[in-house]
Amino acid sequence: MGNDDRQSELDGGNRAVKRNLFGAILEDTRGAAAVEYGLIVSLIVIAIVGALQGVGNGNNGLWALIVEKADFAMGHF
Repeated sequence: MGNDDRQSELDGGNRAVKRNLFGAILEDTRGAAAVEYGLIVSLIVIAIVGALQGVGNGNNGLWALIVEKADFAMGHF
């Protein structure tokens, strides 16, 4: 067996290892639940931020009304 044959055999073995590693990565589902939980948490955070913005806008309008009424009551209109 010459050096070229041996190198060829080694390269083929490396390809097989790479193919097996890639296949193992594709078949591994251990992190799938963590990814799903991460997506769920991100959607919940987006919903909370949207709700807080709505509350903030409503609160801002309420305080503007209070200031307007207080100014009117004190004669600063």
